[in-house]
Amino acid sequence: MLPPRSVQLVQATPIHPTKSGVKACVEMTVYPDGHAGIAVSEIEGNPPSRRIVQRDSLPLNDLTELRDHVLAVIEHLAAATEHR
Repeated sequence: MLPPRSVQLVQATPIHPTKSGVKACVEMTVYPDGHAGIAVSEIEGNPPSRRIVQRDSLPLNDLTELRDHVLAVIEHLAAATEHR
């Protein structure tokens, strides 16, 4: 179970419908000292004039936390497909 601030990031993940599903944009950063970061963003517009707007981000202690957050975003995205 993620802490409340992490749940807030997951819930802030913009989810956009596609022709046959839904999509989300997640940025992950891993640092040489083992720390990591995650950001969720919204992609606006069409190629080649897209604009990326970051909606939320969190610094993380390690790769295990990064994996937990990415998995939570995936589960959030999968739940959105059930409501389509």
